[in-house]
Amino acid sequence: CKRLERIYMSVVVIPAFSRCDFLEVCLDHICKADEFEKHKYLFCLDYGYNPELIKIINKYPITAALLKVPNNHLKDGKQSHNVINGLVTAAGHSDDKVYYIEDDCLIAKDFFTFTGGVIEKEDVYCCIASMSDRQTIEPVNDENCYYIKENDNDYRGIGVCFSTAKINEYLKPHDDMRYYRNIKGYCLRYFPDSELKGQWTEQDGLQRRIIEKNKLRVAFSSVPRCFHAGFYGYHRSVKVAYDMLSHEDKVRFIYDHVFDLEKVREISNNNEWIHDSIPVNLNTSHTKIINQNEKK
Repeated sequence: CKRLERIYMSVVVIPAFSRCDFLEVCLDHICKADEFEKHKYLFCLDYGYNPELIKIINKYPITAALLKVPNNHLKDGKQSHNVINGLVTAAGHSDDKVYYIEDDCLIAKDFFTFTGGVIEKEDVYCCIASMSDRQTIEPVNDENCYYIKENDNDYRGIGVCFSTAKINEYLKPHDDMRYYRNIKGYCLRYFPDSELKGQWTEQDGLQRRIIEKNKLRVAFSSVPRCFHAGFYGYHRSVKVAYDMLSHEDKVRFIYDHVFDLEKVREISNNNEWIHDSIPVNLNTSHTKIINQNEKK
């Protein structure tokens, strides 16, 4: 792993802390994706990260850099700092696009080419590859299609492609220790008219407020091209003694479970987590990229 030293065409941001097993499965799928080798990968490591993560990263044929978050004695804003600062850092080293993939997100074969293609075609803040949390538009079942939401605060940050210029214009001003040290207070002060009020103030919530306040256009893939496979994490627990498994057994356990919703139900303790981790087809492909409204 090296540092980011120059401007790249596109940078892929992957936050990580301790889940070496999920990161391995995530990178397995990244390296199966079309044109994965064209990007620089920036791994944002939280303070106190598991150093075994670096061994996992070095197993893969990617050009990688590390961004280590210093100990700023943050509590509520620690994860937000890792993500937002990572995106802004990546935008400072990209002249085109910034991709964002969470360490427990699995992407489809054409994730990069499709979401990146939408960014090249449309004047949008970002293209989101997962299912919308606020399904106010009915997506068509066509792997060539995307749709655009306007005047909404819909955002789901697990697999996203951003316009570098939009990150620099709208997100970079909020890469601010005043936000990280008091994320709720900051959101209430700088986004007083948000319909979110004081709820959901971590990084996804900040993105929603930025989209809402600036009336930004956001594109969604009509057919999802990634899903969140995180059945355990910072605030999640499962019904099995997962932490007792070896790394290799954890990876096998993930592959044995996350693609089968009924198996996820057997190990998860929370219906919200199940709803958050519905598997999708990862073998998507497209021959063109069109707004689904143009198809009608």
